[in-house]
Amino acid sequence: SNNPALHQRNPGYQLAAAVSDLFLKAMPSVYPRQGIRLDTRWGAFGILASLYFTPFVFGMPHPDSLRDAWGKIDQAILLFRFGKERMASLSQEDIEQYKLVGNEMHVSPISTISDWKRKGIKQLADVITEQERYLSQIAPGLSVGRSSKSDSLRSESGKKEGDRFSEKSIRSRIGRLWISALIGLVLIAGLIFGGVKAYRVYKLVDLVRGDLSQVQNLVAQPYDKVKIQNTVELLDKVAQDIHNLESETSPYLRILGPLLKWVPEYGEDIAAGADILDMADRIVTSLQIVYQVGDPLYETLQTDHVSLDSGHITMLFVQAQPQLAQARQELDSALEIWEKLNIEDFSAPTKAILYEIEHPLHLLDSGLSIAETLPKLLGASSEGPKTYLILLQNEDELRPTGGFITAIIKVIVKDGNLIGFEFEASENQEDWSLPYPDAPWQLRQYMNSPVIVLRDANWFTDFATTASWVEYLYAYTHQHSLDGIIAIDQQFLVALLNVIGPVNVEGSSDPISGSNVIEFMRAEKTPEVQPQPQNWSRKSSIKNISVAIINKLFSSLNDVNVLAMVEMVVRMLNERHLLLQIDDPQTSSILADLDWDGGIRPGSGDFIMLVDTNVGFNKVNAAVTSSINYDVNLTQLNQPTSALTLTQTNHSPGTQSCAQYEKHKLEDSRYPINYCYWNYLRVYVTGETQITDATPQQIPATWWLIPQKAVPARVDRLDENILGVQVYGTLMAVPVGQTNVTRFGFALPARVVSCEPETKQCTYTLKIKKQPGTGAIPAKVRVYLPGAAHVELVNLTATIEDSNVMVETSLRDDVIVTVVFALP
Repeated sequence: SNNPALHQRNPGYQLAAAVSDLFLKAMPSVYPRQGIRLDTRWGAFGILASLYFTPFVFGMPHPDSLRDAWGKIDQAILLFRFGKERMASLSQEDIEQYKLVGNEMHVSPISTISDWKRKGIKQLADVITEQERYLSQIAPGLSVGRSSKSDSLRSESGKKEGDRFSEKSIRSRIGRLWISALIGLVLIAGLIFGGVKAYRVYKLVDLVRGDLSQVQNLVAQPYDKVKIQNTVELLDKVAQDIHNLESETSPYLRILGPLLKWVPEYGEDIAAGADILDMADRIVTSLQIVYQVGDPLYETLQTDHVSLDSGHITMLFVQAQPQLAQARQELDSALEIWEKLNIEDFSAPTKAILYEIEHPLHLLDSGLSIAETLPKLLGASSEGPKTYLILLQNEDELRPTGGFITAIIKVIVKDGNLIGFEFEASENQEDWSLPYPDAPWQLRQYMNSPVIVLRDANWFTDFATTASWVEYLYAYTHQHSLDGIIAIDQQFLVALLNVIGPVNVEGSSDPISGSNVIEFMRAEKTPEVQPQPQNWSRKSSIKNISVAIINKLFSSLNDVNVLAMVEMVVRMLNERHLLLQIDDPQTSSILADLDWDGGIRPGSGDFIMLVDTNVGFNKVNAAVTSSINYDVNLTQLNQPTSALTLTQTNHSPGTQSCAQYEKHKLEDSRYPINYCYWNYLRVYVTGETQITDATPQQIPATWWLIPQKAVPARVDRLDENILGVQVYGTLMAVPVGQTNVTRFGFALPARVVSCEPETKQCTYTLKIKKQPGTGAIPAKVRVYLPGAAHVELVNLTATIEDSNVMVETSLRDDVIVTVVFALP
């Protein structure tokens, strides 16, 4: 009656249209709360809208998977809220108010999306049931629960009941007896067959479980030739056992599995059993192919008499591309099945196994992606040579991405070989005949730097922003483009030399190793004789070390443990002593997934990141230590608060003043470590977090490089255009031999704690992101819970007293603290 045009359509279309109309009633009436783990009701509505109803109602493309549907949730919500005609005229405010997942940097776990889908179907079913109840009240002639046809059949069968002694009835009863006997025989045979079958399946399942246990034990062993051989043999055994189990069960699971969902506890396991086995088979097949590629590669790397170089290793990866593509195909099929699984609905044992393989599965996915794209990155594809710029950063003068940019190195690679190398000091990158952009206001006001030049390009904490500025400013004095930016600091050089061994460096009588490289560079920045030699440069030592290391890396790796090299690079990436930005979409996506691109992604819980920027024209960070205390008050779950305390001590000896750049320092050629620490501190928190109090420092006018007024004790609210992040900044100075304590108070968004109303279980998660270029800064986190709360889980070693939790850790890399507690 509401849509007469539907009378011309078939009954199936009419039903779909009616359900779509009812679906609108399941839409929540209030704005979504942003954050993928927060607004479950909007999430449930959004995933159904994206999966089914926007394609039907608005003609949008059907999503390929749950992950694809997740990315279209915000668009689906806007379509149902405003209609297709108004979409083009929506204001940014309207779009932001109904944004649910758009601010999230990563796709939600499939388990969460599946849970949304399940809850969405339940909500829609409730709406339909309510509508049927309403229709039965306003239109009694409509029978919702029973059709008139079924009533007539019941009446007809009742009439036949009275003629029980007829000849036809007797024959019918005899026939039923024969049928019952036959059914009984079939059931007995089925029970016998089922018993044998169940025993065989049980034994096969037990074998597969044993295989998994062996895999876990093998992973914990050191990586060597024996481990590779054992892994290959074990994978063959796992593949065979899974194949046997699949052959024994798959025909029955495919047909009967979905019919057995009602079985208590294990119904979902049985229903999805065939898919799980298929997924396991494909994962193992992918792993077998990877090991087929890796085994000869490992053999080659371990062969002493073969001359190894980066070009040879690159060609090995090029030759392996067809096999890697096959492994990728198998893994993608497995991941497609993974996305369809409703893991939360499975039994505890199955759920535990699946969650245990989730991280290794992600690593395999990332590892395959890296192996596939590596030849292209090393100039061994049809795209030709690649040009990268390496930023040599000095963390003794700390900057947001790791340290002051003291020099740059341009490297060009083709087929894995180095075909171009150019070292340049950072202060030689300006062409003052050209106009340069205005510098950030802090550089102008605190360092008298009116424009931004390449050596200050890493003022920005987000490394992608820094890389963009580097490429832009590099183009002032160079005519060629770049394919990526790589940033390293002194600690990376230490780790690299520890792996490749000492190198002979021009100007040094002793080999340079990881144990003496930093002191060598510091000492070499002051000439041993006065006056300075005519051709002397304080950056020459860095150039000489760089040349020696590059030559060793790109010439012969006979004496280098390549696997140790890979482990070192991964560790440096995780510890933020190495940052990568590559101008290739596939590689950029991989780096972002692995969090190796220097991006700032707060996640869905609480978040803090402290970033120091040395604005004192010195290298005093070598003498400064820091520690962090973060206290979180959750006693009122709807109004959480936090207090951040940063303690910094300047261990420089002496009694020098905090005059920013005294005249004698201009004439002092020594490496300037022991001076006052001038620092512009930035604190990064979630976008909804508000500052409530702070203890900033006033800087006297007499301390300044150029005459100006005193800087009052203030906290600056900054806009650095980072998604989901708010930034606060303040200037401070720590005199020689003194300690400075800076405190901040915050009002946190209620979403930092997520609670399940049914179980009254709550979870608080904090991510502390480490600043690149820093060491293992001590950090203490205290979480104060509601008085009657019971702590159920803390993911790190913790001290628990009553309802209070304390975690003591260090920021060697990013730290995530998770506290799960139950309310009475």
